Amino acid sequence: MRTIVFANPHSDPLALPGQPDSGGQCVYERELMKALASLAPDIEVVSFTRRWGGKPVEEAVAPRALVVRLEAGGDGFIRKEDLMPHLPGLAAQAEMWLRATGRVPYIIHGHYWDGGWMADRLAELFNVPYLWTAHSLGKVKRLTLPDDTLYSYSIRIPEEERIVRKASAIVATSSQEKELFNEHYPGAEERITVIPPGVDTERYHPPADKAAARKRLAIYTDSLIFTVGRVDKRKGFDLLLRMIPDVVAALGLKRKSALFAIPEGDGTDEYALSLRQQARNMEIERHIRFFPRLTDEELMAYYAAADLFVCPSRYEPFGIVIVEALASGLPVIATDRGGPAEILASGAFGEAIDPADTKRYAAAIAALLLDAPLLSSMSAAGRKEAVERYAWRSIAARILAVYEKTKGGNP
Repeated sequence: MRTIVFANPHSDPLALPGQPDSGGQCVYERELMKALASLAPDIEVVSFTRRWGGKPVEEAVAPRALVVRLEAGGDGFIRKEDLMPHLPGLAAQAEMWLRATGRVPYIIHGHYWDGGWMADRLAELFNVPYLWTAHSLGKVKRLTLPDDTLYSYSIRIPEEERIVRKASAIVATSSQEKELFNEHYPGAEERITVIPPGVDTERYHPPADKAAARKRLAIYTDSLIFTVGRVDKRKGFDLLLRMIPDVVAALGLKRKSALFAIPEGDGTDEYALSLRQQARNMEIERHIRFFPRLTDEELMAYYAAADLFVCPSRYEPFGIVIVEALASGLPVIATDRGGPAEILASGAFGEAIDPADTKRYAAAIAALLLDAPLLSSMSAAGRKEAVERYAWRSIAARILAVYEKTKGGNP
């Protein structure tokens, strides 16, 4: 049996949408685990993450794909920026679990910088190579969110530099991310392979009846604009709120109405509360549906009901939600900061725009919603792109090929 080890201390592959530190990275890990395990009967994937919130110690993702949760710092949530003191203990527990179950890693795949740190430690203990997927780069994030007290760059960035030097291979999720590696973390160019995240194209698909999907959610406006993601400042939901008056005004000139569906998480943290207050101050609450944490079924319902997906992040390394939206038949207007610009480069199914340019971004939203033939053609083109380029099984096969190349053909 080839045991592929995922090291991802803060990101639980089975995290529920809206939970702290859930989001695209967790989806990436979960779906990649499932797809890798499905490729061959001699492959299993074991993911090591931190246990909190009373979750089971072990939980299956799929046949031969297992999440193992390790103890560190009690049962409460710990921000990923504050995990460094716990990483040695987590790595030691992962080693103990592997040895106790008679497993020797075939290869180790670290996710985010904390997973890279843990992968590096386990690779030394078992004398096997490791790969790294960054999911986000500290030096790049610091350009738009410079608060070191909040984001611990003084710890994170030196560790990222060390991981880049030592990793046997690096999987970048976009060509733009590879360029950012080369610019900010030079020396790894020949070890970087670009492989985008994927999407479950059977689960995410255009609705049979959009009107019925809207009715189920009690949405009666002419247009529904949907966005989803972790509720923090990097995701740019405050920028989206600034766009709403211009979109509403442009649609109003054509006697059209719109509703924006925007996440509020649990609605209690500082940023979530600030969004509510911003909406009140701007007097745009009637144009917004703030939704709490969505179940998988509710998420699918919003994809089915929406006309357009927007991603206003200040920076987005890739943007799995964009590919989910395309697979669901939604055109996308996304940030041009990061991977979305590459996904949308053709212009056939969306556009990448600087979200700080709220006037231009709002104009693009309104123009697309008022052009029904273009909206329809983009919907079809986006679905086709998702199926042909981003199906998870083909993505997993490409990553497995990197594993095998890194191993040098050795079992």
